[in-house]
Amino acid sequence: MKKLLFIFLIAFFSTPSLLGSDTISHSSWLISQSNGHETTFFFNLDGTCSYFQNTSPSGNEKAIFDECTWIQNDKLLFFETTNHFAIFVGFIKDNKIIGSSFSNYYDSPHTFEGIKIN
Repeated sequence: MKKLLFIFLIAFFSTPSLLGSDTISHSSWLISQSNGHETTFFFNLDGTCSYFQNTSPSGNEKAIFDECTWIQNDKLLFFETTNHFAIFVGFIKDNKIIGSSFSNYYDSPHTFEGIKIN
């Protein structure tokens, strides 16, 4: 299953954009996950991101990390934290993101919702 998801993501994100959409670069998003994590992400122009762990039932609460990368294709967004510790796949609509997150270290998958905060 993981191999199939990986192949799909590689194929999808290597396909040129057909619909066109606004990039999420230089924006901040508050992401709330169904597992209780609440995180603020800042997406940089170069495909990297940093994040602040607002609420974390598993630890690292109030910590800041810069080990994050992202790829966007139209309205689909893929981002990962800490060398694929957690992977997020979401759909952007207006100022919201909805999707699922996966981790090798926690019971997965989880759903998430995000709102643009700047």
